[in-house]
This record gives sequence, C-alpha cells and structure tokens, in this order.
Amino acid sequence: IGTLYQTRNRYDVAEKMFKNALTFRERTLSPQHLALAYSYENLGSLYQLQKKNEQAQACFKHALEITEKTLQPNRPEFFKRLD
Repeated sequence: IGTLYQTRNRYDVAEKMFKNALTFRERTLSPQHLALAYSYENLGSLYQLQKKNEQAQACFKHALEITEKTLQPNRPEFFKRLD
C-alpha cells in the first residue's frame, strides 16, 4: 500500500504505511529476516525521492546489514539484493 501512495506522490501517507509495515515485521520476525531488509529498502527509497539523504542512507545501511547476515556472499540472491 505504501508503494501505491508513493507512486501518487502521497509521501506522507506512504511513509506512515512503510513505517507501520516495518514496525509489524520487527515485532513478528527475527532480526535477520529478509522481509525487514525489504521494509528498510522501501523506506529508504521513499526518503531518497524526498531528498532526505541521511535518512535514506541509514535505511539502506540497515537493509544491507540484514542482507549480509542472511545471504551467503557467493549466492546470486546476494548480488541481486545489492543492485
């Protein structure tokens, strides 16, 4: 739902949706679950669109940390996530 609002330039609502999804996933999933990385990437992409570069960088960093802990560096999925 957050992505839908993002594409309609409703960044305030998109941010709320992305944060709600992230909070839910943090409460229900393990800290190294890839779904958390997806949530951080979604939020980071939104911040990047809004030129909130420091916030975007922090989100992308969290996503990368989770990806590095979860996927083996020699697996294709790892490199796909870095793209």
